[in-house]
Amino acid sequence: MKFRWILLLSSFLSVFMSSLPAQGRQLLFFHFDRSQNRLEFTTDVGVQPQAELIANPTRVVINLPGIILGSRTVRQQVGGAIREVRVGQFQNQTTRIVIELAPGYTLNPEEVIFRGMAANEWIVQLPTLQIQDFSPSQLPPAENALDTQVATARLQLDSFQVTKDGFFIRTSGGQPESIKARRSRDRRRIEIEISGATLSQHLWEQELEVNRYGVGQIRFSQIQDWPPVVRITLNVTRDSPDWQASFNRVGGIVVLPKGTTFSSQLNHLKQPSGNPPLMHSSVQRALFELL
Repeated sequence: MKFRWILLLSSFLSVFMSSLPAQGRQLLFFHFDRSQNRLEFTTDVGVQPQAELIANPTRVVINLPGIILGSRTVRQQVGGAIREVRVGQFQNQTTRIVIELAPGYTLNPEEVIFRGMAANEWIVQLPTLQIQDFSPSQLPPAENALDTQVATARLQLDSFQVTKDGFFIRTSGGQPESIKARRSRDRRRIEIEISGATLSQHLWEQELEVNRYGVGQIRFSQIQDWPPVVRITLNVTRDSPDWQASFNRVGGIVVLPKGTTFSSQLNHLKQPSGNPPLMHSSVQRALFELL
């Protein structure tokens, strides 16, 4: 879909860009101003943004070729008609900025304006957001509204808990698309990747000290924004058994050593536990200040 570009730059931009070295290109700052409905970002060198509008959910995607983020994904929670703004490493040499609209809102892509204040300073002005209209033919088939909500909800990992047999991660929303577990060659790390899932603020880039069942630490990472993928990393001893993970209708993901039955884990979870969930034990690091 088309965007409007207002370039307040001189014609030397393309020549200037091609003469820059490949190293050292970084995103220095980004901020979404809710009162002005606009995004501002600055890089340490000139850049030519590439943008498109993507649906389901509606989001403005801005790629910055040649820019290296060099860190994990960073998010700014906005609120209102804008759900959030996030920045991640889309490809090895491309940083991606995503402006995700709240459910039910859309915009006219022809009214999105890009202003280059300098070769490395850009403003993305969004138009007034519109409430999206749905016709009955556009809605997915479902027996009732609750079925539709569950079918379209995104899975979110909310909290982490140590149980008598292993670990339990409480979730909300829908179901994961897939869960895959693999062990590193040195047997000291087990990675569990959950497709179709996001992390809550409580678990965002958290590394928790566990020291149970041969697991020293467990780390939660959002390794991909769209389609969303969460990685759970268990740092284990070499003689620790392999681990498996499965989604359960109890309301979460059960993580157990192989050979442990899920039924015993579920029976335990149904009983009231005197131990509170283990969570937020590490300090979240961020490269950018989200004002």
